[in-house]
Amino acid sequence: MATPPELNDPAQYGYDLPNGSDNGSGSAVAARLRERMGQARERVSDAMSVARDRSSQLRDRAADRIQSAPFASIALAVGVGVVIGWLLGRRD
Repeated sequence: MATPPELNDPAQYGYDLPNGSDNGSGSAVAARLRERMGQARERVSDAMSVARDRSSQLRDRAADRIQSAPFASIALAVGVGVVIGWLLGRRD
């Protein structure tokens, strides 16, 4: 059974060929890697932008809620603090 021709090129997988020969495909591999890195950076940048927008919306909603009902917010914070304190104090 013959190996597909694309599997015969070790430079495709980033392997160095002996004696520094790369059959001229090393630069093609580097170009593909740069392209993929650019695409990955773009996806990460898009994800960060979405996360930044969502966190900003959540922050604004929380600030509005706290300003509209400050006593309820204080009571909730105290309640959460009591529960956390109780859970941490139970360590035996």
